[in-house]
Amino acid sequence: MFSQQLKRLAGPALTVGGLFWIATYIVIVIIGLQTGKLAPPLDAHSPLLVRIGIYLLPLSLFPLYVGLLGVFTGLEKRGRAFGITGVVFATLGIVLGAIDLVVLSGIFGSSQSLNANIGGIGAFSIILGTGFLGFAALRARSLPRWMAWTLLIIGIVTIPILFATPLPIGPNWATDFVAFLLSGIGYTVVGMVLIAARKHTVESATDAPVKVVAQAK
Repeated sequence: MFSQQLKRLAGPALTVGGLFWIATYIVIVIIGLQTGKLAPPLDAHSPLLVRIGIYLLPLSLFPLYVGLLGVFTGLEKRGRAFGITGVVFATLGIVLGAIDLVVLSGIFGSSQSLNANIGGIGAFSIILGTGFLGFAALRARSLPRWMAWTLLIIGIVTIPILFATPLPIGPNWATDFVAFLLSGIGYTVVGMVLIAARKHTVESATDAPVKVVAQAK
């Protein structure tokens, strides 16, 4: 029963997590336009958007984790080992995300650099988990190939792009988080297609008895 619930939540959760990543990039660009800086100091005088924006990344890890667990529940034996590895990385990611939220609460005082390190490693863990689960889904054929490839590519290219940016052209705030924008779009597309596919399946299952009755008449 629990695995079925996770399967149902996979699409909505991946969509929400992906939208969080897209929002993270948009917020960074807006802050860059306002302040001219990639990461302005966080203090009592910081713009409201700066104080809100720092929560987006750690919060995004939770729906993404639920979505990845939903992908895991659909795996068969062939992809199970890689899937378990992916879940381990994803679990580490939300643990770090939870720690990051505690740090952001201010219990340990001002610790912006600590927040960046914990949040970044948490996101890296989720990304690695995505790659392993994408490969597992590809092997098990539990998702359409393009979906599995999308998750695998997110797991492979997101971290290298993050290390390769910002680009030497344009302001650093415009390109430093472009990997989150691209991967966020990937998560969102996969999630929305899963939602549409599930809706179609439910509608087909609902219509089937009606058709049987109509044919009997």
